[in-house]
Amino acid sequence: MREIRRDYGRLGFAPSRRGPVFFDGQWLKYSERRADRERYAQPDLYLHLGNKVLCFEFKLTRCREGLEQIRRLYAPLLDRLYGVPIIGVSTFYNPGPSYEDHSLSPTTLEDCLDLPEYSLVEWHYLA
Repeated sequence: MREIRRDYGRLGFAPSRRGPVFFDGQWLKYSERRADRERYAQPDLYLHLGNKVLCFEFKLTRCREGLEQIRRLYAPLLDRLYGVPIIGVSTFYNPGPSYEDHSLSPTTLEDCLDLPEYSLVEWHYLA
């Protein structure tokens, strides 16, 4: 994780006081405790808002994999990197079986910004 923090600062990706910073397809390098090799993860999109991070995973059709990628990989990495609450949003176009409680389901990007800290939701996005 130290390498991620160092690269983040070196490349000039500092959080802006003027607004959110978008990271589209940003690669994150990490290592696991049980393995001696480096690994990489690439969230589809995340927004660093200063006091929280919104992590989006895009799928054409609703599937469990989008939620699991955020829950098990991206959220822990981003939490370690930024030290702020992570909100995970699995975004899809084609409906399929539902895997999460829909009481928090956003319908707009503004709804995503208002989600409680550490939420993990699905968003049926109709462009």
